[in-house]
Amino acid sequence: PVMDGITAVTIIRSDPVLKKIPVIAMTAGATKTIIDELLAAGMTDYITKPFNKNQLEDLLLKHHKP
Repeated sequence: PVMDGITAVTIIRSDPVLKKIPVIAMTAGATKTIIDELLAAGMTDYITKPFNKNQLEDLLLKHHKP
């Protein structure tokens, strides 16, 4: 990848048009330190790999605002 997730979410959060969209981190590194870093950077939530279809659907529905 050209850009890591923390850099990407920092850019997204700096744009007034995109600031409030949900951004969900997908990570294999699920330590508390990494999760805290992702959330502090502006991620809305996270999902750890491996995950199943139901876990992903539940997470997406949790943050869906019609």
